[in-house]
Amino acid sequence: METRGKILVIDDEKSICENVEKILSKNNFEVRKASSADDALDKMAKESFSLLISDIVMPGKNGLELLRLIKKQWPLTKVIMMTAYASTDTAVKAIRLGALDYVSKPFTPDELRASVDKAISGDLTEANISEKDREAINLIDLDIPFDRAEVAKVTGPEYVDMLGPSDMPVVQMPSADATQSLCMVGEMVCDIFKKL
Repeated sequence: METRGKILVIDDEKSICENVEKILSKNNFEVRKASSADDALDKMAKESFSLLISDIVMPGKNGLELLRLIKKQWPLTKVIMMTAYASTDTAVKAIRLGALDYVSKPFTPDELRASVDKAISGDLTEANISEKDREAINLIDLDIPFDRAEVAKVTGPEYVDMLGPSDMPVVQMPSADATQSLCMVGEMVCDIFKKL
């Protein structure tokens, strides 16, 4: 049977790498393992991969540093981050750096397969997010509630005028394209927050 793609799993815990390999091999993925960021970079220089799945907390370079280097050298590489130390701040940093998803350890085989299937199929993709939308994501301040002056600095007075009297914004979108683009970004962020 033909493989569905080659995946590199990076984790300093050998058992995690072996479990991920076992789960994904049963789904016709070819899996390679790396025990550190440097080991992963060496493998990336020699082989191409459909997807990387990396731990965040590792000795030496951590997963976020690895993600930054991967996106700089191989910008089209799809990456899923995993960690036992899930936090909103870390999830947002990973997404801002270009990760497509964030899996909290311990995870079930179904959770891992679902995340990998979405990434491989293209349901999760950075390519669908415009540079303008990526910049808007980077400007998001996670401290809520927002005050009108803070929102105006980032979005402009037209947006602030559309806000309702509550903490929750009521926004009229200017076009269907803008709605679709923001919905994809919002769904990606919401999926990650549900896992935390």
